[in-house]
Amino acid sequence: MRRILALALLLPSLCMARTGTLASRKMFCKPMYASGPLYRDLTFAAPLTNGLGALGAGPSTVATYTGGVVTGAGAIHYIDGPSGLLVPRTSGSPALTPNGLLVEGAISNLALQASDLTKAAAYTATNCTTTFTATGPDGVANDATTITATAGNATVTQAITSAAGVRITSVWIKRRTGTGEIDLSNWGATTWEPVTVTSAWTRVSTAASSAGAANPTIGIRIVTNADAVDVFGLTHWVGAFAYPSTLVTQAVAASVSADVVTYAGAGNVNASRGTVAAVMGLTGNTLDGRGVDVGAGGAGRIGWIAAGSTVRIYDGTSNATGGTVSANESFTFAGYWGGSAMGISKNHATAVTASFDGSMVGDLICIGINSSGAAGGLYGTMRSVVILAVDAVGDYKRLP
Repeated sequence: MRRILALALLLPSLCMARTGTLASRKMFCKPMYASGPLYRDLTFAAPLTNGLGALGAGPSTVATYTGGVVTGAGAIHYIDGPSGLLVPRTSGSPALTPNGLLVEGAISNLALQASDLTKAAAYTATNCTTTFTATGPDGVANDATTITATAGNATVTQAITSAAGVRITSVWIKRRTGTGEIDLSNWGATTWEPVTVTSAWTRVSTAASSAGAANPTIGIRIVTNADAVDVFGLTHWVGAFAYPSTLVTQAVAASVSADVVTYAGAGNVNASRGTVAAVMGLTGNTLDGRGVDVGAGGAGRIGWIAAGSTVRIYDGTSNATGGTVSANESFTFAGYWGGSAMGISKNHATAVTASFDGSMVGDLICIGINSSGAAGGLYGTMRSVVILAVDAVGDYKRLP
């Protein structure tokens, strides 16, 4: 068993897939585990990083992907790990980042002209000048706005058309000149929140506001005269946390459909006995994120982030809670099931167990969200997904 699990850790270097896709090249990998005791219990593995897709014992390890489609005039970006730059993502395609597969539920941006704050139809500038001449965090020239204060408490604001509700505002920002306070507003000129601004591009956000009136005004304030900042990707949405991606709008609001990545369960998942392990990277959302579902009907959840702060395994009847999680945390989890018991472990701790109802369904493998995209959006990354056909009660701690 130890040798089997060691193989799982080596899979990203042993197996090659078409770069930038979720497909597999089983011709390289299947002979390695199709025979012999060393590989017989490993049925599915998906590195899901740097272009590596999945391999498995089942008839298909080619992902079915839907979602990521931009509606409205906008472009979606994610952070590329090695370069630190925002990278544009093609509408309708998955994002295989250096940190893993980025999985998000549906997202939106209600702020218009998110990077060009010179647009008078969208913004009101007071005591400042705005020029659309800065290089953005995507490395593109003339793709961000410089705001220069001509008096103290200079502001650039936008009136948002939105229903009442919990909301948050974020923006990419860097300091150009000065050392004075910079503020961000979720509710207009009445409430301003100081944000930390450096000479490097960083994304800052307001705190999530409590539910309030519809149609707020958002904005940026420069407290000290002659200070200047560059800004990109002003974002406002009804919700309680900042999305990992940045959706840059034009003249109208935009939205992106939920990512739904699934693989066939047949041959890759044993419904009555098995183990799933993976590495999960969270952002601000720890409310109802899914790790790996192995059932299309809502049962068979392994690494389910539930009740706001716990990682669980759920068979459709019972669940076991394996540890608390927090925003922006990256961790490993391993869940196993078989016989009359199942268990879940976070970061190789002793597993917490519960009774098992006998089936994890096993008809589908869904990564980071439920099979319809309607619930469980992780708003984070998944990588190093490993499935075994045995309940690794004694060896789950050795999984990634």
